[in-house]
Amino acid sequence: MKAARETCPDIFWVITDEWRYDALGCAGHPIVQTPNIDRLAESGVYFANALCQTPTCVASRASFLSGWYSHRVGNFWFDRTDSDVPYFVDYMREQGWCTVNMGKEHHNRRPSPFEHNFLRGQIVDADIPAGRFRAEGTPQELGPDFIHMEEELNIVRRRDRDRSPEQQKRLIIAGTNPLPADQAEAGALMRFAMRWLDKYEQTAPLLFRLSVIYPHTPVLPPKPFDTMYDPDDMAFPGDEMEDKDMPEYVKDELWRMEGTQNMTKEEMRRARASYFGLCSYVDQEVGNFLNYLAANWERPYVVLFHADHGNLMDEHGLHEKFSLYRPAVQIPFIIAGHGIPAKPTIDKFVEQIDIAPTFLSLAGSLDSYPHKLDGRNLLPLIADTNIPWRDVAFSEVTRFNRALKYIQTEQYAFHTRAIWQEGQGDEPDGALYDLVGDPYEMNNLFHDLAYATVRQELTERLKKWLTK
Repeated sequence: MKAARETCPDIFWVITDEWRYDALGCAGHPIVQTPNIDRLAESGVYFANALCQTPTCVASRASFLSGWYSHRVGNFWFDRTDSDVPYFVDYMREQGWCTVNMGKEHHNRRPSPFEHNFLRGQIVDADIPAGRFRAEGTPQELGPDFIHMEEELNIVRRRDRDRSPEQQKRLIIAGTNPLPADQAEAGALMRFAMRWLDKYEQTAPLLFRLSVIYPHTPVLPPKPFDTMYDPDDMAFPGDEMEDKDMPEYVKDELWRMEGTQNMTKEEMRRARASYFGLCSYVDQEVGNFLNYLAANWERPYVVLFHADHGNLMDEHGLHEKFSLYRPAVQIPFIIAGHGIPAKPTIDKFVEQIDIAPTFLSLAGSLDSYPHKLDGRNLLPLIADTNIPWRDVAFSEVTRFNRALKYIQTEQYAFHTRAIWQEGQGDEPDGALYDLVGDPYEMNNLFHDLAYATVRQELTERLKKWLTK
């Protein structure tokens, strides 16, 4: 069933949702414990500067499935992705690969590119009572079996700025999962996946994606992960710094939708503790899956671990994704397995659109792929980090009719309204941060005349990128 083949390796693709780039031991976090993902990084390659192309679930997934930047896909939000947008998984399937998705799909293109697609509501573990898999509930509400337990589970909800209780999404951002770890969503998903793989008899190469919704809201780590981190230890370095000259589109629009001004520092530190606890829980379940592969999967295989985008935790008065600050844009990104050498961290810029050409290269189909890709094959970089490579990375998002574009260099992070595209006004607004001297992005240099040349150069690079 799992006999070794002399062809391309199987690909196991583990994607999480809203996982911050720094919430890993291998990223240097002083508190967060992720020993299994750290072990994966040690056995392969950890990319320390990986960026998503859009800090929004649907648009990000459509981007990396197509290998296109979001402005080429035409989706920056939760919109429907045009059915004509090609996904590289479509082509791998046409080339004889067995393609499988388990868990969240959420790219809003039909048809799905996966031959076998087990969405969250369709995954059933035989050992879990019927209907319990999604008992954690929605981002706003506990499941019906547990909705009366809000106080017992120590639930904390986000209170959005300048919105009435009736208007608020009231996301659950801290608390305790009502289900034990093996029955909560990540545990149930991994067990379902392992049982499916036990029955896999095909000789066809396998592209197998596990899409874990955590640490997305509702942020409810199961015991004992709910108390793994002390909220008193959750102070961030930027908490006591002054956020100077914040862009108006953040204060006027993002604060209104994702602001934390109505939250106390104690509540946000509880939220951070729950978030990191959920990361450690997912790490345990990913470790269980990796151990299963090591013990049972005799065919050569490669594992990719990454997130669709990051997450803010009260930095700049914001929570969740959607903004173009580093914790929302930068992501964890690790690849290991057959043919991937274990080597030190690679600091060169990686973009999520690099997944498509890398997987197609592993499949031996990159040269025959009929569509132009914006991403780059990572395998040559892994083999030789001295090859010519990109010196910047890009991201973008559109909110409230504001086209916001982002570029990061080794020294600077820069985002701005693309007023040359919007056609509304001629006064630029944005943010420019010197990441070397200001890694927490607290001192906006956008309007500093001493940095006018830097701002102009980065604006021109954005314009050139958008017209390629």
